[in-house]
Amino acid sequence: MYLKSALACSLLFVTACSETQADETGGDNLLPTAAIVKVAEQSSPKSKTVAALYDRSCRTCHSLENSGAPLTGHKGAWKARLDEKGMEELITSTKDGYNAMPPMGLCNDCSDDDFKALILFMAGDEK
Repeated sequence: MYLKSALACSLLFVTACSETQADETGGDNLLPTAAIVKVAEQSSPKSKTVAALYDRSCRTCHSLENSGAPLTGHKGAWKARLDEKGMEELITSTKDGYNAMPPMGLCNDCSDDDFKALILFMAGDEK
């Protein structure tokens, strides 16, 4: 009985620590495509205000393939998060910190509207 419980816990731990990212069509892929990595590395918001916030607070993690953060422009990964949690919960997770992301995502002066604009940009749905 103990062995079964230990194996189940180990499997749960490994599953929780490995992030499956969806591809741009929403399918399950473990890694983003090279095209998505390139988009993440090169994208900038249209708004100068949002771009400044993104560059100082988000770009470092959301443009690096192995950071554990969903990549900017990886529409499938962001869609999965938005479908599962919704915008309000993603904003709350950003404010509280989530996994390796520190509270406020290193943007202590960001408002909820700023976070929404940043999330929409990273999700590929910039207004």
